[in-house]
Amino acid sequence: MTDKLRELHDAFVEWVYDHSDEAPAGAVDFPDFSETHGLDLHASFELLRQCTERGFVDRRHSTLGTPIANLTNYGQEWVDARRRRRVDKVQRMVAARNGLLRWLWEKKQDGVGYPVVDGFLKTSEARFEGELLTESEIDRAAASLVDRGLIHGAKSHGRRGPVRAETTDEGDRCVEQYSGDVMAYEQTKHKGGPTFNFTGDNKGNVSAGDCNTLNSTVFEADTAAKVLGVVEQYRQAKPTISLPAEAEAEVVQAMEKLEREVTSDSPDVGRIRRGLQLVATHLNTAAAGALGNLIAAGALDLAASLG
Repeated sequence: MTDKLRELHDAFVEWVYDHSDEAPAGAVDFPDFSETHGLDLHASFELLRQCTERGFVDRRHSTLGTPIANLTNYGQEWVDARRRRRVDKVQRMVAARNGLLRWLWEKKQDGVGYPVVDGFLKTSEARFEGELLTESEIDRAAASLVDRGLIHGAKSHGRRGPVRAETTDEGDRCVEQYSGDVMAYEQTKHKGGPTFNFTGDNKGNVSAGDCNTLNSTVFEADTAAKVLGVVEQYRQAKPTISLPAEAEAEVVQAMEKLEREVTSDSPDVGRIRRGLQLVATHLNTAAAGALGNLIAAGALDLAASLG
């Protein structure tokens, strides 16, 4: 039951958001939501408790027999940000492309040759910010992956991409070395200039085009320093930034992961970008204050520079 309730957090917070304006004092009773998702009274109270601990809602108007949720400012900002991402066509395309590539790679590892591309839509990976990606978006993503040489397959009239597809050797490398982050993979392939190569015995300044770096993760030294700078900025500012307990815990954990990643033997650009984006999501809120917002802006700019 605990795992099921965690899966409902996002949908529940959005449901409360949608019903707050029509509820007196924003106090939302949610029997309809509970009924839809098969929750009894005990489970409804537990869901409310969990979302309260995450800072999304509070339960000050609840009674002994009626769980009631009030959306917090943080919860409102979280929903607003999520819905902005949900309609961002660029982010949707990135999610469709990366998710499809990883799914095709997994199918290949399972011994399934050339699966039907639309089968991806039946998986949880095909949901972006809680909304199912469309067949058209998956078709465009498949065509984009073909153009990049990451998948190949059989095409059909009326579609941009293949109906059935499989990862190429290059697509396999993208997944295995970059967690399927297509932009990070392509940026590393084409980027020139001085870099640090943190793989094997080739530590030191090398060229991105050096033949010794073709199968390794390449990460610019000055970018690594900037990531560590974001981590240090947050640590110094943390005593003055007031976040809900769970949000603060997620930021602290993300910062620790970022520090470990950029100083590891093989930094993963995709993980670093996602870590910076997660940090920015939590710090770009009213609760984080002006200093937190400033750190968030720097983290977002740095994430964008990674491709």
